[in-house]
Amino acid sequence: MLHFEIGASEVLNPVLDAYTEQFGDDFPLYEYLNVTQNDEYDISVTGAKRLVDLIKQSISQNRPVPKPDDYDDRVY
Repeated sequence: MLHFEIGASEVLNPVLDAYTEQFGDDFPLYEYLNVTQNDEYDISVTGAKRLVDLIKQSISQNRPVPKPDDYDDRVY
């Protein structure tokens, strides 16, 4: 289970939806927790904003982020 700081999901969810719409696949969020984490949360507001920038860049370049082949088979 991921722990979101209050407000982080409101920052992140619209761009995650845009990513899914653009590429027809969910963004591999667990691969990018190093971008979103802080000492208290898996997804902080500040981290969510950093990830939004990364995702928007991926969308604007029409290039999905790298996703390990076994990502969908993992248990998180």
